[in-house]
Amino acid sequence: MNETTPTPAWTESRIARTVWGNLREDLLQDIWKFRPLPPASEARLRRRPRLTWLGGRWLAHAFTGFMAVFLLLLDVAAAPWGRPAFLVLILGLAQTVPLVLALFRPLGAWWVSLGVFLFMTVTSSWQGPGVLALLGVMVVVATRSRPRVALEMWAIGVLSVSLAALVFHPANAYVVFPVAIFSACVLGTVVAMRGWWLARNRVEEQETLVADVRGKHTALEERARIARELHDVVAHHMSVIAIQAEAAPYRVDDAPEELTRSFGTIRESAVEALSELRRVLGVLRFEEAGSLGVPDAPQPDLSRLDELVQGVREVGLDVEIARTGAERPLPQGVELSAYRIVQEALSNALRHAPGSRVRVEVAYVLTGLGLRIVNTAPTGPVSPSPGIEVVGEAVDGEQAAVRAARLRPDVVLMDVRMPGTNGLEATRRIAAEREEGGHPRVLILTTFDLDEYVYEALRAGASGFLLKDASARQLADAVRIVAAGEALLAPTVTKRLLAEFTRLGAPRAPRMDRIRDLTERETEVLALIAQGLSNGEIAVRLTVSEATVKTHVSRVLVKLGLRDRTQAAVFAYEIGLVTPGGSM
Repeated sequence: MNETTPTPAWTESRIARTVWGNLREDLLQDIWKFRPLPPASEARLRRRPRLTWLGGRWLAHAFTGFMAVFLLLLDVAAAPWGRPAFLVLILGLAQTVPLVLALFRPLGAWWVSLGVFLFMTVTSSWQGPGVLALLGVMVVVATRSRPRVALEMWAIGVLSVSLAALVFHPANAYVVFPVAIFSACVLGTVVAMRGWWLARNRVEEQETLVADVRGKHTALEERARIARELHDVVAHHMSVIAIQAEAAPYRVDDAPEELTRSFGTIRESAVEALSELRRVLGVLRFEEAGSLGVPDAPQPDLSRLDELVQGVREVGLDVEIARTGAERPLPQGVELSAYRIVQEALSNALRHAPGSRVRVEVAYVLTGLGLRIVNTAPTGPVSPSPGIEVVGEAVDGEQAAVRAARLRPDVVLMDVRMPGTNGLEATRRIAAEREEGGHPRVLILTTFDLDEYVYEALRAGASGFLLKDASARQLADAVRIVAAGEALLAPTVTKRLLAEFTRLGAPRAPRMDRIRDLTERETEVLALIAQGLSNGEIAVRLTVSEATVKTHVSRVLVKLGLRDRTQAAVFAYEIGLVTPGGSM
């Protein structure tokens, strides 16, 4: 059984109470409350650029002030002849000042304006500017209030002015009717325009919201695409590594225990990397951690620190771990960061301090967590390739130049981008220190084979360059080639190098008189070197033996004071002996 509460019937007393309640709420509460008209928002100005040159954010304030001054001048000009100027000015200000006051205290301004107009009506001195001033105040209030406030102001104004006119000037009371009709039309138009304006703003807000949602959706789709590509490429290869590492011991008869253990470590590392990759893919696919796309694999924390240390021990690093304080759960971000810090420190010790002993100290303190990872001095250098010995390392270009001068290595592997002194400046300093026994040859490591930094490094004295994705065997071979005095530049790369020199507008610093010591045949050989030809190709071109070509090349380098074929190619270009097209 449903029970309903009957709605009381509308009676005269209920209607009167409702009307009075609305009037008290709208026009009698907080009459003098400070409610300044805010300037136009930046978003509105962006949507309507025309408002910028019209006054921008303060256009409404400026227009209201202008109208107040205009109505004051109009009221003074329309004053009856013979009225004292002081009184005219006071009455004019009394009618127009509320218009400016409405920008800050709208309800109080309306009551003041209505009171002044009633006084002018009683004294039979109101004029057209006074009507416009009162109407202007009502317009300002109506633009900032609900629609019924405009109706209430109009009704109170018409009733009070009509009553005053009928009591004090009944012969002129008819004038109130056209003024009431005109003010009703103006206020109705203002209320309608305000409703349209609010509706349009709501539509624009909705459109902005839809655009934001669409943008987020597009970003999520892009992240999902990247995640799929990562999964298809990286995850596939990591899975192959894990499977191959697991199957490898079974393909070797009587595999040594150390080999089996190494493959097991490789598989565990690959599986852990896959787990971490899946977590990253989940983050790429889903923004919110509480969504269904959160990966199942938990993020590593301090509870897995022993597993990490044990895995490093199995690859030959002596590690001990010490804990102090009462162990307790910490925020997930803190534990993850601590795990990553220890992981990175152990990796650095493996790479840069082979044979050292590492101590990991974990301290649970009142304010959080303390970490300290220290290692002893390495017992030996990083394991070199056969025939190659690492005699020193440097963390920046300044240190590289100093150690190269002190250790005198055969080859310096130089990165271009390093903190402090970069690889270019370090190469210049190493190449400038000439001694009787020669100076170290510089092999540039770079990401792209047409990086403009590479060309500057070759001018500075580098003997060649190698891409950073080269294999260990390629790197070792490159070191041997450069150490033997050869240039590590393929013929095709040499041609591209010359073309890039032309594009960059390389300076032609060397003088032509430097090649006067060369014979005609040696000059031909220099030009062919610059065109990217190998010794065999030069021999075919000149119809001589390869041994003869080698002799000519050696003489060219000695006479010109150059180190290798790369410097010879650069020199030939800079003196204008050849052009990128290959002509002399």
